[in-house]
Amino acid sequence: MVSPIPPNNDIEHSVWVKNWGTLPDPNNLPQGVNTINIFEGKIDYVNGKWTIDGLIWPQALLSQYIDACHAKGIAVKISIGGAGGQAIYNNTWDQLTDSNVQDVANGLAAFCKANGLDGIDFDYEEQKSDDQRRQVGELIGFFKQADSSLQASVCTDAGNDGTGSYPWAQDLAQILDAAKNPDGSSAVDRIYVMSYDFGGQNLQDDENFMLHWKTFAAQYGIDPAHISIGVDPTDPTMSQADKDKFIKFAYQNGFSTGMWDQMDYNEGNYTMWVFNEYGP
Repeated sequence: MVSPIPPNNDIEHSVWVKNWGTLPDPNNLPQGVNTINIFEGKIDYVNGKWTIDGLIWPQALLSQYIDACHAKGIAVKISIGGAGGQAIYNNTWDQLTDSNVQDVANGLAAFCKANGLDGIDFDYEEQKSDDQRRQVGELIGFFKQADSSLQASVCTDAGNDGTGSYPWAQDLAQILDAAKNPDGSSAVDRIYVMSYDFGGQNLQDDENFMLHWKTFAAQYGIDPAHISIGVDPTDPTMSQADKDKFIKFAYQNGFSTGMWDQMDYNEGNYTMWVFNEYGP
């Protein structure tokens, strides 16, 4: 099996593949990406153990898809959580307690190992409480302690003007403060900024948001290559010229990219557009 890419210090071009609608074709993977996040999953207690549930793909298809990705050097993670529109997923974090968070983390790591997955994408948008964000951070820390080879990414909405007028930097700080490895380093490998869905009013806003996320992440030892701008090639509020400029901005500032989502975008044609626009 080809070792999944990218290495921890490299640029990542990722895509979310949604877990509903038309089932994916393992023989027609999106082009120009090195990580695929299968969304959406939820934490569940099944047959006496914590695991990931909610995926509608048959087990055989999931295994075939992961194997096909690995054969092309593409890492595969499961993305859990979500926004309020998918309440059973967004509210999956409600199941965390101080007494079960380590058991949940061990269950997530075991799920990854049993299915050949490369990690988890933790999408926290619930904004419920300080305690819950601490628990999510502890969950990530325990997850990495269970298997340090697994990757952990977190999602945040785009708004960050450096003044605190948006809640997302404060929310993510609470998660990152609790997501620690035993040596005190961050247990979070990558930050995905969902600028594809909650961006600014114009290109300048989106670029400024990303520069503030760069400053924010540096406090946790996370460099720009481990911060992804969220890309939406079909966003009607941004011109094609500005979309191209945004990708170039990412390249010039050393950011990675994350696209929502491959299945809606003609089986990878748009992911190749991002790859080609990004640079050599």
